Amino acid sequence: MNFSTTQKDYLLAFCSGAFLFILPFTHTVAIRLSFLLLAFIALIAIYSLSALKQLPCKKIVFLWILFPLLILPFAWNIPYSFNEIKVEIVYSIIAFSVFFVLAYTKVFFIKTTLIAVILSFTLVSLWGLWNSYWNDGIWLETARHNGSASYISYTLILLPFLLFTYFLFAQYRRLLVAIILLLTLTSFISGQRIFLFAFLAEILILMLWAKQAFSINTKKIIFISSAIIVIVILLALLSLLNRFDGSFEAAIQYQQHDPRFRLLSIPIDLIKNAPLIGYGFGRETMLHVLGGEAELKQILAEYPQGYQYNHAHNLFLNYAIEIGLLGLLIFVVLLGCLFTHYYTCAKHSNRLLAIAGVAGMAILIGFLIRNQSNDMFYRDMSLFFWSIQGVLLGFIAKMTHK
Repeated sequence: MNFSTTQKDYLLAFCSGAFLFILPFTHTVAIRLSFLLLAFIALIAIYSLSALKQLPCKKIVFLWILFPLLILPFAWNIPYSFNEIKVEIVYSIIAFSVFFVLAYTKVFFIKTTLIAVILSFTLVSLWGLWNSYWNDGIWLETARHNGSASYISYTLILLPFLLFTYFLFAQYRRLLVAIILLLTLTSFISGQRIFLFAFLAEILILMLWAKQAFSINTKKIIFISSAIIVIVILLALLSLLNRFDGSFEAAIQYQQHDPRFRLLSIPIDLIKNAPLIGYGFGRETMLHVLGGEAELKQILAEYPQGYQYNHAHNLFLNYAIEIGLLGLLIFVVLLGCLFTHYYTCAKHSNRLLAIAGVAGMAILIGFLIRNQSNDMFYRDMSLFFWSIQGVLLGFIAKMTHK
């Protein structure tokens, strides 16, 4: 069958958009990966991957893919680590490549990406709010729209991206403002306190950019920023009190006895025993090394509510356990390289290029803060993170390519 260029574009847009639309929903692994691979194959057939030559940080990206494979023979559980490398790194890089090339090729694909995430997260947000309403104001963690920890991880990536599209597509600005408000409101209601601090950091990055872009008075920026900080702190306290039925004493006592701090010696001891290359890639490697669920149940016996501690609940600690300090260093350098690239763009005189850089920096900072209290950079979140990075970096490469 012969397809015109427009029909080919719609085919690509459908496959890539369907992948993003399905991604936040649980139990959709086979469907989402099928659409991703279809988009990848169609992209190669229609446009090729030559645009990846414009990719920044190519060497460190390649090293980030290669290093977990090089240390795979030394993994504690080789089949598990191999599967996690495939899911979390290989598929993520495929998603990144697809969206980088699409954004580099045509703005049309950025628009279809935007439509897909708007439809998906409007549905997820409304569904989450509906279930919360009928669950005494508490997020229903077992629903198909995913748990609250995953939801805020998505929104902290998505909100800066929506800000970028606000400037890119003037005709959608009212809709985008409404979606941004919906996502922010739903994230507050989800009860995840870390969202407030990560969101605050993203707002402050935006404020610093706005000061220069719109020549806003320094005193006004300081006043607005201070007001936002106070509001976020108050909301964090209210969220904490709400979790413990208004008991400030119970909230303080829980924070003092938070298992994540009390059990910190477990991941630290593991890192000391295998500091260079770790025990093998995969977020739950710690679970395998400690001897499985039985051993963990004994460790967590004092926590009657069945506290989950099958990983270190911190992105850096998890990577140090999985791929050692060498692998962690490669990852940090990769993030630093991307941040530097975004920072350079943020200072550009072209406003679209600058806001793409600001959005990229905000995502990286929000992502890092969010993953300090619970490592959510895992499977579907990794796919989403690298997909949005692909869109932003592809757009920047197109704008700067001569």
